[in-house]
Amino acid sequence: MDSSDNDRLVGWKAIAAAMGRSPTCVRRWALEKGMPVYKLGGVYASRAELEAWERSRRTKVVAPTPAAKEKGE
Repeated sequence: MDSSDNDRLVGWKAIAAAMGRSPTCVRRWALEKGMPVYKLGGVYASRAELEAWERSRRTKVVAPTPAAKEKGE
């Protein structure tokens, strides 16, 4: 078994466990939020890609709206 095998998560339950969420939640994230999950003879994901995806979602900065700027928020 090489390191790439340790990185690979097979099935929604394994992906959900790695993300600390329910299988329903990670399915929704894959469909709606672009979480990197692949379907080829089953569902699988790379632990490293999931971690990078999660970090990128946490570090996105949301610019305040013009109304919020006027109110000093």
